[in-house]
Amino acid sequence: MSASLVGSEMCIRDRCYNAIAYSARREAGMKRRLIFFLLALAVCCFSAFAACSEDGTISGNHGNTEESDDTEPGGTEEPGGTEEPGGTEGNIELKLAEDGGSYIVEGPGTFTGDRLLIPETSNGLSVTAIADNAFAGCDNIERVTIPESISEIGARAFADCMSLYEVTFNATQANDLGRGDDVFVSEGGCSLSVSIGAAVTRVPAHLFQNAYVTDVTFEDGSLCTEIGDEAFSLCRFRTIDLPDSVAAIGDGAFNACRSMKSIALPQHLDSFGVAVFLQCSSLRDVTLPENLAEIPAATFLYCELLERIKIPQGVTKIGSSAFAGCFLLEQITLPAGVTEIGASAFSGCYSLKNIALPEHLGKIEMYTFNNCSALESIIIHARVNEIAKGAFSGCSSLALVYYSGTEEQWADIATDAAYNTYLSDATVIYDHGK
Repeated sequence: MSASLVGSEMCIRDRCYNAIAYSARREAGMKRRLIFFLLALAVCCFSAFAACSEDGTISGNHGNTEESDDTEPGGTEEPGGTEEPGGTEGNIELKLAEDGGSYIVEGPGTFTGDRLLIPETSNGLSVTAIADNAFAGCDNIERVTIPESISEIGARAFADCMSLYEVTFNATQANDLGRGDDVFVSEGGCSLSVSIGAAVTRVPAHLFQNAYVTDVTFEDGSLCTEIGDEAFSLCRFRTIDLPDSVAAIGDGAFNACRSMKSIALPQHLDSFGVAVFLQCSSLRDVTLPENLAEIPAATFLYCELLERIKIPQGVTKIGSSAFAGCFLLEQITLPAGVTEIGASAFSGCYSLKNIALPEHLGKIEMYTFNNCSALESIIIHARVNEIAKGAFSGCSSLALVYYSGTEEQWADIATDAAYNTYLSDATVIYDHGK
């Protein structure tokens, strides 16, 4: 071997070049193979160094669907970008979580594709979180798939993605978000179509709140049992088909979905939260489940176009302001088993002309029929022992009260005279129904 090849003061590059020249001249096969081995080893070391940054972020094969030589056999990692093999869309940025046991999606990295597939795993570890603002403002993204492994989604993670029109949500253990997190909010962006994976058992609270969602689909065989608080609040769809498996709906789940015209609630549903349809101003057609026991407070508050609704026979309570502001509600039949009607329950129902109160009701609460200006007649049963302040305030058309008790019983009812002059002026027909 020449002195130029083994000289201790020569740099690695000089040694390599000299060795190549030497082996070419001597055509020494063994030395040539040794040189090639050293070069390959140097390239591998340099690549490994370039793949890992000092802050713990990695840039793996998350930007396209091309199989990586480093992928472990049987791995479940999904690609993070285009479906085109060998694509050049780049790689999303992952960062090791503080506990070192999983990865967090930090941002788009060099990803420039239009279809974003968040990976479930990377380097043998689960990808469990998407950081705040991770993809905010990424106008190139048109479709995104969130995998089962994701448990945390940060505020505004996909905000203002102006080209985003499709979201597939498969996260089975995702935690609730907070009001104002606005994960998918977009001012002036595309209409958003949402698909909920069959294995998802719960739509997290506030997940699609304030997003321009115009279509929601639950995959066939859906196991979803719960819709979280305000999960679809302020969305824009006209209707939504909930799977039969849904048994609970959280507070304000469809609050201010002003384009929604109809909904049929699943028959397995036995309860739902307050203000579920608050300000659904286009809602006209609602089917309630037969086993429902309560219409909670503000359920249909300001559902301005709701004209009629059938209350299931099992309902025993109607909450405060449940139907307040239903301007077009003309008729409603209350089940005999109702024992409580909350304050302002029918306040502002301008079109309601007559109503029969259930026979087991004991009190007409404050402002129950406030400003029901078209109300002409009402049936009141002898069990009523109190009529609270303003119960019939603004009922300027009230002319007839059909009372099942005697005149003496009517006189014994504790009636707050304040704002009840229209009731006092109405004609009372006693012993009704006898």
